[in-house]
Amino acid sequence: MKTIFTRKVLAITSVLSIIALAGTSVYAANTARKITAYQDSGIKISVDGTKVDLSSNEGMMYPITYNGHSYVSAKAVAEAMGGTVKWNSSTQTVEISTGSGGSSAPDKDNSNVSDIGSSSNTPSTPSNSDVVDGYPQSTSVEKMFQDNKSAAGTYLALLLDAYRTNDSSAVEAWIKKNVKSSGSGTNWAEQSSKSVHKYMVDWRDGKSSATINALTSTGKKNAEALNFGKRTAPEDGNYTRTLYYEVALESGDYPKILPVYFSFELNSDNKWILWNIN
Repeated sequence: MKTIFTRKVLAITSVLSIIALAGTSVYAANTARKITAYQDSGIKISVDGTKVDLSSNEGMMYPITYNGHSYVSAKAVAEAMGGTVKWNSSTQTVEISTGSGGSSAPDKDNSNVSDIGSSSNTPSTPSNSDVVDGYPQSTSVEKMFQDNKSAAGTYLALLLDAYRTNDSSAVEAWIKKNVKSSGSGTNWAEQSSKSVHKYMVDWRDGKSSATINALTSTGKKNAEALNFGKRTAPEDGNYTRTLYYEVALESGDYPKILPVYFSFELNSDNKWILWNIN
C-alpha cells in the first residue's frame, strides 16, 4: 500500500514529542524543547478514504496543531494501514512495520501485536467506537449523524450484550467514557449508567433464555453491521441536537426495536458535546 503524508502532516508519538493536551509543556531527554501545543478534536484522519479510529486506553488521541502543522498519532495511523508501532528505547526510535512483526509488551506507543489480525468467535465491535464530538457550532447535524453511526452501533452492541448476560458493566463504562458534563455543569454519565441498568432489568423480566438469546443475537448483528432502522435520523436545534438510531430485534413473532438517543448541546466554547445518552 502506498501511503503519502503531506509536508504539514507528520506522524509522531507522545514518547518522543508532544502529549496532546492543550497548553501542556513537555520534555524528552536533552533533545526536546519546551512548547505549547493545542489538541484539536475537529481534525479527522482517513486512510484510503476510511476514517481512522483515534481511541485508546488513555482516551482519544486527537491530532494537535503547532506552528501551522498538524501532528497525528503514529500508532493510530500505522494500525489503520494494517501495520504496528513499537517504541525502541535503546535507540530512541519509533519503529513502524507494515507486517505482523515480532511481539512486544504493549505500551502507550506500542501496538498490541497479538490483537492485530487475530480471530475470535465473537464478532468484533465496529471501528471508531467512541462518540465523535467537539464539533464547531457551524457543523451540520447530518455530518454529526453520519460520523457517529459507528459509536451508535458500538453502544447498542454493548447494550445487547448486557441484556443477554445480565451484566451492564461494559456499557456503563463506555457511557462514562463518552458522556461530558452539560452546559450547567451537570454530569449525566452516572444517571445514564443507572438508567441502562434499570432498563436491562426491566427488559429481561418475563422473557425466557431462548427469547433473550434470539433477540440479542439478531439485534447485535444489526448493530455491528450498522444496519439501522428506517426511523434512524438526526434532530436539529439551535442549542441542542439529538441523533437517533435504532436496530431491529427479532425472535419469531416477537419483533422489537432497540433505540438510542445521543443528545448534544453547545458548551461554553460553542462546540457540540455529548451530554446525555438514553
